[in-house]
Formats: sequence, C-alpha cells, structure tokens
Amino acid sequence: MNENDYVIITPTVVPKPPEVEPARTIEELLARYPDMVENSNVLTDIACPHCGNRELFQIVYKTMGLFSDQGEEEQRGDQEWDGFVRCVDCDHEENDIKNWTFPGLDVALAKRRQETK
Repeated sequence: MNENDYVIITPTVVPKPPEVEPARTIEELLARYPDMVENSNVLTDIACPHCGNRELFQIVYKTMGLFSDQGEEEQRGDQEWDGFVRCVDCDHEENDIKNWTFPGLDVALAKRRQETK
C-alpha cells in the first residue's frame, strides 16, 4: 500500500441550532403559536412550553389502585400529576409538570376565538 491508497477525512463540526427558551407565560405561548386550540378536559391549561403542543404527552403520575395476583382490579382516587413530563412532538422534557401549566390559557384561547368570529 502506498500513500495514495488512503483518504484523509477531517471531521466537520456542524453547529447546533440555538436552543429556544421555553415559553413561561400565556402571552409568550399565544405569540409564538397563534394556531393553538383550546382543551376542555384533562389537558386544560397544559401546553408544551417548547413547541406549543397540546394534544399528547407522556406524564408520570401517582394514583391508588387495588391489585390482586391477576393484575389491577380497580383504580381508586384521583391521579396526581407531580413529576416528569415529555412532549411527544418535540421530545422536550422536564421533571415538573407545573412548568407546563398555564392557568387561564384555555379561557384566553376561548376569548380569542370569540373575538375573531
């Protein structure tokens, strides 16, 4: 083998796109994601602060259940959401769902919808 048998490859460093700070207020969410729609059930006032998703999340929660050797028989009590949450759209995750809760968000969205009619 001689030196012409080798190709020297130099690594190319691709800069990472700048990280966008997650939205922390309703105003920031509405400005960034004007097509956001309202929720009216268990995800009321919940939104991904990174991409505005409101449809589907992975959420760790606590609940009480009645179990036998065959499995869960019955879920008892409320679900307590107090931990990890991940957005299935952008994979943004945090250890506190409180950072994804925007009290009054769905009221603001309903008001905006009424105003645009």
